[in-house]
Order: sequence, then C-alpha cells, then structure tokens
Amino acid sequence: HLPLFVLRAVLAYVAMLLFVYAIGNMPLAEMTALQFTLPLCITLAAYLVLRERVGIHRLIALFVGFSGVLVMLRPGFMEVSLAAILTLLSTVLYSGSHIIIKVLSRWEPSNSIVFYGFVLTVPIAVVPLFFNASVPGWADAPVLIGIGLFSTLAHVGLVRAFANAEASLVAPFDFL
Repeated sequence: HLPLFVLRAVLAYVAMLLFVYAIGNMPLAEMTALQFTLPLCITLAAYLVLRERVGIHRLIALFVGFSGVLVMLRPGFMEVSLAAILTLLSTVLYSGSHIIIKVLSRWEPSNSIVFYGFVLTVPIAVVPLFFNASVPGWADAPVLIGIGLFSTLAHVGLVRAFANAEASLVAPFDFL
C-alpha cells in the first residue's frame, strides 16, 4: 500500500506548510477557529469516501459548523485573506490524510502507519532545508526533543483512534 502511504505523507506535509504560513500571516485566534473545521471536513469525507453512516445529529452539526465558517469568513463583507483560504485548504488536506489513516488501518497495524508516516515525511521535509535552513543550537535541543516526543505520542494516539473507531466519531475529539 505504498502509494497510500506516500499520498498521506505528502498531504500531511503540505497541510503543515500551509498551517505554518497561516500562523505567520493572520491573527492566531482566527487561524485557530478556521483550523477547527478539521472535524467537519473529516466527518464529511467519512460520509462521502468511507461511506460511514452519519446520523441526523452529525449532519445537523456539519451544517451548523460550515455555516459558522461562512460567518467567520464574512464573504461579501470583507476580503477573504490568502492566509484564511490556505488555512481551510490545510484542513482539507489534513482530513484527507486522516481518511487515508482509516483506509490503511484496514490492512496495516497502527505502528506501521506511524512508522511509515515518519519515514516518508522526513525526505519530503528535508528538501526546503537546502533553500533556507538554520541549524538550531544545543540550547534548543530540550525543546526540540520535547516537541518530537509529544508529536510522536500524539501521532500514535491519532492513528490508533482512527484504526479503532469510525472517523466521524473520532474527529470531534480534535476540539479537546
């Protein structure tokens, strides 16, 4: 299932790049609010792609949630910024990555999904270093190790959650 692993790595990496761009180019509160559309995108994708049964309560929540996004963006009243559009694109790409986790979990153990996610993302992530890199100092090591440790634990939890439950059920826990 290598093509799915590669697609997942590319989607997640591009989503992260767009997310980082948005952090630097729009108010953090607005960016975070838009990023919270991720559970809505996952639920919609689970319904359309995975054919998960989504009850009336989840469908109403989807409608209300997407209506809230329109209110946040205020189309017609203000110019929608590039950063806002890229934030929403980031959530769509992340939701694709999460749906692929669910698909891969049909055939692959959770640890393999986590492992290959990292193995395939690293070569992609190294490319920008050739164009604009700065080497962190030793003083940064504890923070970087902490980020790596907690990111890995979060990734393991995310993959195991999607492997063991419906994507539309797991997605709202992102709000926690």
